[in-house]
Amino acid sequence: MCAELHVNAATYRVSHVSALSWEAKYDVTTHGNRITDVSHVKAKGLVGSIVKKYVSQPASNKVTLHMTRKVGNVVYRTYLKTKVADHKIHVTAN
Repeated sequence: MCAELHVNAATYRVSHVSALSWEAKYDVTTHGNRITDVSHVKAKGLVGSIVKKYVSQPASNKVTLHMTRKVGNVVYRTYLKTKVADHKIHVTAN
């Protein structure tokens, strides 16, 4: 899943629901093409449970919510990424 939105300096809610799998959301504050803050991070397993989650910011315009979800004995690693470029916000999930 990928989405794109034109942005200005403001706070935006990033969210995604993966049917019968997981849902996650967080707020990103932007200024120009930079992400200046990430807050209100929430993630939950719709089937199974989220056993680990953390946010990384590999560049000033990118953040990633990393999640580890466990269903029985099976472990899944997934993410919700946000990137700001050319005053547009791009959201990608797997």
